[in-house]
Amino acid sequence: MKNNCISIIIPTYNEKNNIVDLVNYLLEQNEGELKEILIMDAEKSTDQIEKIPFPAIVQIAKCDCTSRAAQFIHGASLAKGTVLYFLHADTRPPKNYLQLILGMFEKGYDFGMFKYKFDQDKWYLRFNGWMTQWKAFYTGGGDQGLFIIKEQYHKVGGFDSTKLIMEDYDLFWRLKKAKYAYQILKDNAIVSARKYDKNASFKVNLVNLVVLWWFKFGGNQAKIKAFYNKHIV
Repeated sequence: MKNNCISIIIPTYNEKNNIVDLVNYLLEQNEGELKEILIMDAEKSTDQIEKIPFPAIVQIAKCDCTSRAAQFIHGASLAKGTVLYFLHADTRPPKNYLQLILGMFEKGYDFGMFKYKFDQDKWYLRFNGWMTQWKAFYTGGGDQGLFIIKEQYHKVGGFDSTKLIMEDYDLFWRLKKAKYAYQILKDNAIVSARKYDKNASFKVNLVNLVVLWWFKFGGNQAKIKAFYNKHIV
């Protein structure tokens, strides 16, 4: 694949501090592979990230959206790169992430993601992160990120704007159903453990498991989201 081909799409809602650090990190790793970084900021955000003097390769768009799926969809519609990388604001890809992504596509894969570890060194977080290297029923969560050839993304219909929750799993399952080849890269992304600061690890894992299966078997999205928000601070 040629250089200048990767569009990174980041949904945000009052993530100013994370975004500044993340963008600086992403640009430090760039050796010509990046086409652009697209920050899809929620219309209701109040942190005014649009006033940050980012370089021209970074674009900020206000998104009158009610879901992260809609933010990703808007970003994908603006993207000029041939590869889309959907990334959460509190996740840091590994060093040389751009070369790793392009190397994966050169091997013939259609999409991929990174395994990850958390930014806190606690045994249960190490275990949770270690589990992300395997292809399993829980694979496909947004913390792993998703990089995909844009053509393949559009062929399966992209993110579904009707999804209030679990939009990442929904897209992943459709890509698998379409039999697109994927790889979990073994270099660790670094994910924020902030949800574990206020919630017990067992509780987070149990709620995530309930939500995953509830969604997979066609549960009411509004009820699933309300359940999650009730139990995870």
